[in-house]
Amino acid sequence: MQSYEHILLAVDYSQESSSLIEKAQVMVERFQAKLSVIHVIDAIPMPDTSYGTVIDVNQEVDDPLLAAEQMKFKELCQQLQINPAEQWLVWGIPATEIINVAKHVQADVVLIGYRHHHGLAALFGNNAAEVMRHVQCDVWTVTLR
Repeated sequence: MQSYEHILLAVDYSQESSSLIEKAQVMVERFQAKLSVIHVIDAIPMPDTSYGTVIDVNQEVDDPLLAAEQMKFKELCQQLQINPAEQWLVWGIPATEIINVAKHVQADVVLIGYRHHHGLAALFGNNAAEVMRHVQCDVWTVTLR
């Protein structure tokens, strides 16, 4: 089995993502790898901000929705003991930003959750499938139930 040196964990704060986080911790321990974490904010309108903008988790903001996102991300990174340089809270299109950060940090593998979609959602795809098609490293998907 291939050894990984740098894992990028893509999180979305869903209840199901706790299994994804646990698997990331196991991989980090098993491979003695560095762990970076990304959460992409895509549900908060930020008209003065361009896609791909990294949000500083320590910067005070006026928007209560953005402040809540910062707090959740900061708590997760503290729980996982993530170096601040490996924390990526980004505003944009999730698949695009995950791909960009994976390239930037030279990740060996992206760990991302996957949900089965039905109907119209299946036609439009999902973030995990989009990342798998375009990222230049391995992708491990964890089915979220």
